[in-house]
Amino acid sequence: PEHRFLISGDHILEGISSNITSWLGTGDSLGLYLESLDKVDKMDIDLILPGHRELIHDCRRRIAELKHHHERRLEEVRNILKTGAMDAFNVAGRMHWDLSYSSWEEFPDFQKWFATGEAIAHLDHLVAGNSIIKIKKDGKFIYSPA
Repeated sequence: PEHRFLISGDHILEGISSNITSWLGTGDSLGLYLESLDKVDKMDIDLILPGHRELIHDCRRRIAELKHHHERRLEEVRNILKTGAMDAFNVAGRMHWDLSYSSWEEFPDFQKWFATGEAIAHLDHLVAGNSIIKIKKDGKFIYSPA
């Protein structure tokens, strides 16, 4: 605390967002991540030492950017579901990703895995906030507007 720096690992990164994914038993992992950003935002930090990329000199700016990014993502997911109920893999395939592939079909399997996990985290957050519903149908979870 006397040096006012935070070793953030992958928690807060510059230029990219951390991959917030869903893990069995975590419930609302995006909600937990956003709560942790709020905790860090209350700290008196002059410098963030991330796990990759460049140092972050304005902690509050970067946290605000990350929270805004996830709000845009949540809105994107809500808009995707307005087209009809679907599983997380299909939601992920319709989301915008900053990758150099022209279509979802071109994504390597490991990128689809990360993207689908992130989509599930956003879907679970919307379920937790009662914005959408989640039902199990034919062995899969399907999401639709509430």
